[in-house]
Amino acid sequence: MEAIENLRRQDTRKKNVLMVSTYSVSIIATIAYTLIEKEPFMKTMVYVSEFAFFLLFFLIFQLWLKKEALFPYAAFAAIFAHQFIYIGAFGGNGAFLLVLIFLAVFSAIHFNLKIFLTGYTLGLAAIIMNTLLATKNQDFLSSTFAAILLSYILMGAVLFVLIRLNRNAFQSLEAFLTESEKEKVRKEQHSTLLHSELLVVTESLGKINDQIQTHLSSQTEMKIAVTEISAGSQIQSQQINQITENAEMIKQRMDEMADMSILLSENTLQAAKATETGSTKIGELQSDIKELAASISDLSQTFSMLTKKIEETNGFIGNIRNITEQTNLLALNASIEAARAGEAGKGFSVVANEIRKLAEMTKETAIQITENLTSVNATNSAALERMNDSSEKLEESRSAVEVVSGFFGEVSSTLRELTNQFGQFELTVSDVKNQTGDVEASTRELAAIIEQATSGLEEMNATIETLNDDNQTIAAYVSQTAAAAEKIKTVGE
Repeated sequence: MEAIENLRRQDTRKKNVLMVSTYSVSIIATIAYTLIEKEPFMKTMVYVSEFAFFLLFFLIFQLWLKKEALFPYAAFAAIFAHQFIYIGAFGGNGAFLLVLIFLAVFSAIHFNLKIFLTGYTLGLAAIIMNTLLATKNQDFLSSTFAAILLSYILMGAVLFVLIRLNRNAFQSLEAFLTESEKEKVRKEQHSTLLHSELLVVTESLGKINDQIQTHLSSQTEMKIAVTEISAGSQIQSQQINQITENAEMIKQRMDEMADMSILLSENTLQAAKATETGSTKIGELQSDIKELAASISDLSQTFSMLTKKIEETNGFIGNIRNITEQTNLLALNASIEAARAGEAGKGFSVVANEIRKLAEMTKETAIQITENLTSVNATNSAALERMNDSSEKLEESRSAVEVVSGFFGEVSSTLRELTNQFGQFELTVSDVKNQTGDVEASTRELAAIIEQATSGLEEMNATIETLNDDNQTIAAYVSQTAAAAEKIKTVGE
């Protein structure tokens, strides 16, 4: 109901403003017309007074007293009071009918039957008074009074119908507003109930969201723990697999070592046999070295005798060189004597030249022999030194062979002991190989168990991940629902 009253008041105020604006334009135009046509001053003052009272009542009832519903009655009272004064003072005329018709239409602005009947009735009285007190156009007014009155009544009927239609429409609007007001009350009640229920829903959603967040946190921690355990299991699995591989590799190495120990044992036996054979050969080598030393000693004595013979030959070559020099002197003296004898000595001169040539050739041959003997002597000396060195080396070799022979004896005994130790080592390798096979089988079983545990942890991790995603989705839905409820609550407020 309050909304309807507010609507009525606003409608009345707007129509009062429309009255003021419309009437102000018309009365100002009328005042301007009286001034332009130089009408009597009193006519102008009547219109001015009418306009002043109109504005005064508007200010009093519209703005000051806030009684806007009374303003139309006061306005029409002031207007028609001045119209009656105007007719009484200046008499009626035909042009004044237009003003009265305008006021009749003007009274229908509010589409209020009471205001319209007030203005319309006062206008009818003014028409009758204008005809009775006419000073101008009296014949016209008298002859057309019935037509004017009929037209006025018909115009009133049309305006009455319009007002009734507007009143019916306004009543429908009032009924609609009344129903809207009731609907608003119902909606407010519903909104209050919805608000209270939304508060409960919001609080419940908040608690659910808190629980979901707690579950998410716990599941996240569980996921981290399972991930760490899974990672540890994977590391353990890798380590176990590596241990298995190492055990298998050790087993292979032990197999290879067993084969190598057998091979080494066989090689050791062969080496022992070869050592005995070598010891025998060393004995034979010692005897051979002794015989070679005796041969080198005899050869050294032979080279010493040869050196002495070469030295004696060198003495002979010196004598040959002396003879050659004396022969050259004799050949030279013979040549001199033959030259003195002239023709008789030519034959002797030829013989002397041949002797001299023979002496020269002998000299050269003696020089070559000397050089060869010197070279042979140097070679013989070097050979003799080498013989002496070889003799010393053979002595050293003989000593070294004796030492090596002792070493061969030690090596032979060591190889015998090593052969016995290789036999024990073969037994140890066989035991280690069997134990390594057991370790390999155990580690393979442990690796299979760890792989199964790791697979189970990965499945658990995937399940926790799925559950975590589902909870996050639920949390998102709960958050969206809580936000929507909060929005609905805000809109309801």
